[in-house]
Amino acid sequence: MASSFTNLQDAQGVSIAKVQEDGVFSNKAFLRLKDGLPRNLIDFTLCTRLSLNYLRGSRNYWLSLGNLTHDTLLTGAYVVNEKETLISVQRYHPMIQDEISLRFENGFNFQEWEHFCFVFQSFAQVPYPGGNINLTTKAYFNGEFIREVTKVVPKSSFVEIAQGATLLLGQKQDNSRKEYDVERSFSGRYADLSFWRGQLVSEEIKALANCKSASNRGIIVDWDVSKYEFDSNHVSVETYKNNDQPCSKANLHGRALFNYGAPRDNFKFLCDKLDGQLPVFKTQEERTKKYQAIKGLFLNTFDNFTCLLTDQGVEQDQKEVFFWTGIEEDTNRTGNLFIDAYSQKPVDWDVNLFPGPAAGDIKCTMVRGKEFLAKEKCDSELPCGYCEFHPKKKLLLKGLCIGDLSENGDFDTEYYVSGMKNERPHFRGLRASHIYFNDTDQTWVLASLRSPGKRSLVRNDAFKTGFPLGRTPWTLLNTNPDQKGICNLRNGEQHFLAFSDCYPDRFTCTNGECIDLEQKCNSVLDCQDGSDEEDCEFLMVDESYAKDKLPKRGNEKSPLEVFFSIDIGAFPEIDSTNFKVNSDYDINLRWYDPRLKFRDLNNETKFNGLNAEESTHLWSPKLEFVNALGPVKQDRDDFGSLRLIKEETEALPQDFSLSREARLYSGEKNSISLQRRYSLDHSCEFDLYYYPFDTQVCPMVFELRDKTEDFIQFNKDQDPIKYRGSRSLSQYEIATEELEITRNERNFSTALVKVVLRHRTEFHVANSFVQTLIVLIVAFATFFFDLNDFSDRIMVNTVLLLVMATINASIQNHVPVTSYFKLIDVWLLFCVVVIVIVIVFHTILAALFTGSGPRKGDNLNSKSAFQRIRTPSGSLTTDTQGLRETFSGDDSPVGRIANWTGMIIVLVIIIIFNIVFWVIALKEFNMDSAQILIEKKPIR
Repeated sequence: MASSFTNLQDAQGVSIAKVQEDGVFSNKAFLRLKDGLPRNLIDFTLCTRLSLNYLRGSRNYWLSLGNLTHDTLLTGAYVVNEKETLISVQRYHPMIQDEISLRFENGFNFQEWEHFCFVFQSFAQVPYPGGNINLTTKAYFNGEFIREVTKVVPKSSFVEIAQGATLLLGQKQDNSRKEYDVERSFSGRYADLSFWRGQLVSEEIKALANCKSASNRGIIVDWDVSKYEFDSNHVSVETYKNNDQPCSKANLHGRALFNYGAPRDNFKFLCDKLDGQLPVFKTQEERTKKYQAIKGLFLNTFDNFTCLLTDQGVEQDQKEVFFWTGIEEDTNRTGNLFIDAYSQKPVDWDVNLFPGPAAGDIKCTMVRGKEFLAKEKCDSELPCGYCEFHPKKKLLLKGLCIGDLSENGDFDTEYYVSGMKNERPHFRGLRASHIYFNDTDQTWVLASLRSPGKRSLVRNDAFKTGFPLGRTPWTLLNTNPDQKGICNLRNGEQHFLAFSDCYPDRFTCTNGECIDLEQKCNSVLDCQDGSDEEDCEFLMVDESYAKDKLPKRGNEKSPLEVFFSIDIGAFPEIDSTNFKVNSDYDINLRWYDPRLKFRDLNNETKFNGLNAEESTHLWSPKLEFVNALGPVKQDRDDFGSLRLIKEETEALPQDFSLSREARLYSGEKNSISLQRRYSLDHSCEFDLYYYPFDTQVCPMVFELRDKTEDFIQFNKDQDPIKYRGSRSLSQYEIATEELEITRNERNFSTALVKVVLRHRTEFHVANSFVQTLIVLIVAFATFFFDLNDFSDRIMVNTVLLLVMATINASIQNHVPVTSYFKLIDVWLLFCVVVIVIVIVFHTILAALFTGSGPRKGDNLNSKSAFQRIRTPSGSLTTDTQGLRETFSGDDSPVGRIANWTGMIIVLVIIIIFNIVFWVIALKEFNMDSAQILIEKKPIR
């Protein structure tokens, strides 16, 4: 197609149509082609130049072409969803979706003119009787070919767009509705929208993108606003102006001009937040060129520019201005050496410093006219400011309530700077709100565009920098006093909001600075104002939370698991006499509550403690100490030991309803830990049969009393039981400990702590067994006395009985009193019995083998009992006399045999008893701890 080009900037009557220019939602803002489509559309090219102002919903229709039969014959829309942002153009065919899209990886470019062309072609397949048609659609963006889509449609399903179809701009046609859906409308500007018959070639499309026009030959619908009908109350039309031309770069997008003086760091602060900077020049030539451009922007934008070096009345090209720069003096060196404040690199060109007084600590500079830089105090409020920044830089508003954050909410979370309003930056939301400066009462206003009149204010002096960045309370001041605003609050009520560039995983300090979220609530002041360590609350409790209801995790039918562990510190007293054990221990209960959210959890659990007020809102297990004696006493406050455990390192998506940003964690994957310290007496039924070689199993029984095990149950935690104290105590040795999870007869889940106590035998071996064994040896030694020395034998053993009685009494003072015999009782009884047996033996031996007096030749001085014992009549009987004659004297072989026989019998008894006794004692004493836990069940 032949074509000729003309410059649109020179054309007269070329107009811009502005739809919902003020951003207020309206379903009456549209343009409709008066006479409908002038002819059928089969193969055609659609080109348009658009500037997106605000989004209205998920699909924002800038074009809708349809008729009474099909209201979507051709549509064009800005599409936003969770995965992508794109420009979508669809053509209707019954059996296929003929769509082509242009995806924007970094989001839409708001307030920027962009040119789009879409070419629709159809070719009959060869041979044509096949009945199929190839559809080819091409997309161009700003004159460049982007992509091509080809599809096949049966001839019977191919639809021409018929003459007379309604062409609607700014709204979506919907035959089923009486009114247009404002959620599908378009807020922006049109500088062109034209249809050509057939295909425009790439050269023509590039020319159109560069604001040149193609030949009118073949045009079906041209851009003539007079051919459209619209409501002038909702659509405004203006002809091109120098600052408004779509191809002109002389606009304020990506620039901020400040027509007032303020300290340099105020302007630098905003520039930094927008990823921009104050003017920095690399050469003198660049300084001169940029100065002229910036001066032109100042003078063309403001009728009465503040920072003038010349009078207002002089010609514009002769006016000179002054404003801050990003160049500052290097205070580490002397001699007026300057550096780039951003890169800290030296300025290697002659800055042509303005002569004049600049004494003292003055390091900042300003441009002073077209020739000079001048040093100025950084806190001076004379120079104006100019900033170039990234136009796509987003600022986030946090602290809105959930209802405000919904898709149909009245306020946005994302804002960007576009132009100036009342000589301050204009912060536009993406969809439903904006923030601007009200110069009348010196306030910043957050206003809804969906619900005009909903607004919140904050005074400008609340911000040190003069911009609404940081965290501060905003006051509701709706135009309708009865109307509710943010979070359903009413006029005069305040709500904290944070407005900053702190994302993602960043925290907004009160003054607007940003720090990493990991630095928040870590007991270190990282914000200059210290606000990162204020209001450090780890728990988020929803209003619907009920502390008397069991938390449920995973399968609703499965019981809640409470993970149990115990840390035993010491056993101050083991009282076997009174059958109790005193112990100091920490109980740790851990569970999950999916109803909760945690925030800003530290890796160190000890830093995640909850205060008493927070803890009162939580459900916690009810623990019963089944065998504890007396009242349960704690050495630590109930709630001081309630902590949150960070187990899942990945945080939840950011919650924009929090003005104090936080890393949020799910209560389903991060647990709550309740730790309490106790010092209690627990009953223990000591089994003392083998005392002092006994081994005891003493229980500590804990029971969950909330519900039966069908609803809540114990489970062993990691490292479920620990003992930190000394294992060698005064009377017992702590052999081992074990935790067992079971249930009792009432179906309550029970944690059974079993402690194996092995008696220490050193005391009784030294003070009981060794002493009594010595007594037995002395008793046994009396067998070696003279056979005729009956009185000595009896006297020694009698004394030994008295010694045994004394030892026995002393031992019993240290032995628990029981109704049954203990091993030590058996030993002591045996010792007494042995001594009695020895006495009886000596008595029998004396009774059987004695005489009435000395015989002829006997030694009258002999002390032999056999010669001193007489019958009552004083004379020996015949039998006795005979025996005396047979056994009398130490040399009697029968007496010696009888004595040796008794000695052997006693010795055998002692040996056999000791073998049996010590086998039993040592078997019990050396029993393996694991075997003890199996064989000995503690009495609960």
